[in-house]
Amino acid sequence: MRKVWANKYWLLSILGIVIFIIFLPVLLDTFIFGNKVYSNIENADWASFFGSYLGGVIGGGCTCAAVLLQKFFTDKEKEKDMIAAEEEKKNDQLFKYRPYIAATEPTCAYGSLCEFKILNMGMNSARDIGVFVVDSENKDIQIGNGTYCLTVNKYAQVRINPLEGSYSNYRFHYIDLLNNLYYQDFKYDKESNSFISMQPVLIKNLFENYSDAE
Repeated sequence: MRKVWANKYWLLSILGIVIFIIFLPVLLDTFIFGNKVYSNIENADWASFFGSYLGGVIGGGCTCAAVLLQKFFTDKEKEKDMIAAEEEKKNDQLFKYRPYIAATEPTCAYGSLCEFKILNMGMNSARDIGVFVVDSENKDIQIGNGTYCLTVNKYAQVRINPLEGSYSNYRFHYIDLLNNLYYQDFKYDKESNSFISMQPVLIKNLFENYSDAE
């Protein structure tokens, strides 16, 4: 809203100046040169005076406007740089604390429980790790034996039933130490009997949402 108001302000200001410059000769002719008020000097002298006077005012005004415009655009660039720096700092902090979960060593015998390990290979710990299968409608169905908490380079064993093991698309949900909630897809490749883990995707910060609700 503030940005829209600022743009309207500048447009209205420029429009007002243009209209003033267009109608200035008419105003001078009507109220200065064409009036019946007695004067000690001729209209030519008044014209010379107003020419010099208005030239100085308009020139100074244009210079002032140019300085203000330069300051405005400089401030906008500084604001953009500050936002970019804050975003970079935030991303660096996210990376510093971001876990990365990998699924490894799948074993599944026909008609029996399937098992695989989940390993935290990221930069920091993860909590409330949920394991889900992704059905044909892209819906998450939680599987496994509850949720897990893993520090760096630690693993947990996940056991699922044969029906759950028949899927090929899986997904982790977990929270880092900064209360950021992530999801991370991983796929099972039957030919190589291995998992392919994708990059984590940030969903939201739980603490910020809680603060907004307060």
